[in-house]
Amino acid sequence: MNETMITNATTSIDPVEKVDFYYFTDPACSHCWALDPVMNRVKHEWADHLRVVTVMGGMIENGMTFKDRTSEAAAEMASHWAEVGLYYNIPIDGSIWTENPISSTWPASIAYLAVQKKDPEAASKFLRTVREGAFIEKKNIALPEVLAPMLQSVGQDAEAILEFAASEAGKALLTENMRPLAELGVTGFPTVVIVNERGEGVKVVGSRTTDTYRKAMLRAMKPDTLLHARKPEPLASMLDRIPTFFDHEAEKIYDVRKEDFDTFVASQLQAGTYETGEKLGHRFVRKIA
Repeated sequence: MNETMITNATTSIDPVEKVDFYYFTDPACSHCWALDPVMNRVKHEWADHLRVVTVMGGMIENGMTFKDRTSEAAAEMASHWAEVGLYYNIPIDGSIWTENPISSTWPASIAYLAVQKKDPEAASKFLRTVREGAFIEKKNIALPEVLAPMLQSVGQDAEAILEFAASEAGKALLTENMRPLAELGVTGFPTVVIVNERGEGVKVVGSRTTDTYRKAMLRAMKPDTLLHARKPEPLASMLDRIPTFFDHEAEKIYDVRKEDFDTFVASQLQAGTYETGEKLGHRFVRKIA
């Protein structure tokens, strides 16, 4: 496991055994997309112990490198995403980089932070929608016309938020959000840093297993701490914030084999309330609007 101890971080803790759980990510981080189901499980299962802080990394400020869709850089990104998809066995389409390359992740990141200030649940669903747009639907998530319907789908004022995302104030919000990157020595995504009451932290780099994060939490906590796990989140509730739920996610969150996905879905949801299908070789379920 790639984890290291950090000291001298500034934090506080209440008498309940809780830790600050910093998740460093970016809308176009392919390894973060692979980690999504594990993060969903970790943040739900041990919610009583975690104060989650999501830090947007600003991975692509200006994607001029990928403007030429025939460039070596675009081909390398397409190949990288394809490799990530094979390695983790997840749905992801790298051809976006040679067809409709993402020109920046700053607008989506700033929009996420703006929504988060008002409605954290809506922000979480918005970020997921953005990722589905990028990794599955090959959408350039830098464009206002792409982000606007995504914001509207979670009940937000798209025009006002996108105007803010393009402003200096919006850029300042993203920059301020990125301060923990330097403070906690984070250089790549995804990274999780778990900080305890003594200002000591455990850093876990890369896309890891649920058990890896459980062990990291225990390492940051007091000796003999027992984690209080919540029951798995009902699938119907999950679909309220994850528009398209895939078979690999059921495997990571519910320990359901991919070949049992459709049977699992039918056992959890009321007939007529959902639809299933396949994208990029993976089964999915979504609620019927």
